Amino acid sequence: MAALGRVALVLWLGLASMLALATARPFESVGTIEQIPDGVVTSLAQDGQGLLWIGTTDGLVRYDGYRFRLYQTVPGDPHSLPGSRIQQLMTGADGRLWLGTYGDGVAVYDPVADRFQAFRAEPGRDDGLPAGTVRARAQTPDGVVWVGTTGNGLGRIEPDGRVGRFLAADAGGLQMDARISALAVDRTGTLWIGSWQGLGRLRPGSLTVERVLSDPQDSDGFADTTIRGIHVSQSGDVWVGAQQGQMARIPAAVAERAEPQRAAEVQRWRGTGMNAAV
Repeated sequence: MAALGRVALVLWLGLASMLALATARPFESVGTIEQIPDGVVTSLAQDGQGLLWIGTTDGLVRYDGYRFRLYQTVPGDPHSLPGSRIQQLMTGADGRLWLGTYGDGVAVYDPVADRFQAFRAEPGRDDGLPAGTVRARAQTPDGVVWVGTTGNGLGRIEPDGRVGRFLAADAGGLQMDARISALAVDRTGTLWIGSWQGLGRLRPGSLTVERVLSDPQDSDGFADTTIRGIHVSQSGDVWVGAQQGQMARIPAAVAERAEPQRAAEVQRWRGTGMNAAV
């Protein structure tokens, strides 16, 4: 009960601080319906040059603090956006912007040439990206960009540009669901995978997706839930939220070890989901 009180106090203080900040620094509206197509923002990211990128349902907008520039698909131009409906943005380790589209693959922006390199889906081929909407992406320390799709599993883009699908080995771990909804990488380089069937992790060099807090016998676990958000904090803790209202904090020491995590070692809440965190 005392622990719950401390959590409530921290949340109250955090809310009070946010309200004080909002009073001192009110929000400022940036951009018009002409500058940001449809006025719908699907994703935000800041690249290594400090530029703000805004994903929309009809193009990608770059904002330098003064001017807006809109990028859209140009028929016949292989260096334009592969698709104008932007689903997800990510800044890579080298500062470049990566984007995922609703159904037209992935692209990375070349700031020197001011153009995009597209990686399109190759249905039926193991050396191509899986088709489908790109719901999540993450980059591991080896430079591989992982692409999570809705309905067709995981793809990977190597640092040299080679593309392929990830085929998990079935060794008693988490059944690999093709509906990937969240990805994150922890300090050890382990890829955390959220799907419509729970939470798993893929350790460096492994082909087995290990089940994490997704035992069907655990009523408070993530089995048969849709993972909406995975966030690795600066301290290494892994935060996970599910659409059905579960949230968990896996301490760094527990998340990063090779042995399976036990429910007693993890903080869990019900009725409080999480879509994203920064």
